[in-house]
Amino acid sequence: MSKPAILGGKPVRKTFLPPFMPSIGKEEIENALLDWCLITRVVVPKEKIAIIKDDPADNKVLECAIAAGAEFIITGDKHLLKLKKFRGIP
Repeated sequence: MSKPAILGGKPVRKTFLPPFMPSIGKEEIENALLDWCLITRVVVPKEKIAIIKDDPADNKVLECAIAAGAEFIITGDKHLLKLKKFRGIP
């Protein structure tokens, strides 16, 4: 997973703090990030993908999924959801 690409350069804590849950404390966020780091791995995409024209930054998600050999992509992004499936990855 490419953290800067996936997170769009936003500070990690801000990305993980949903606006509908302002009561989450700093310690809880730190613990969640530590857990996240234990179950993720960094991949470096070798292939450039340019499938999504409306939001080219979304292509980075596909690049990382291919590099990681992902079985599926979990997203709420409307451009990625439109694809339904990409190279066999739902």
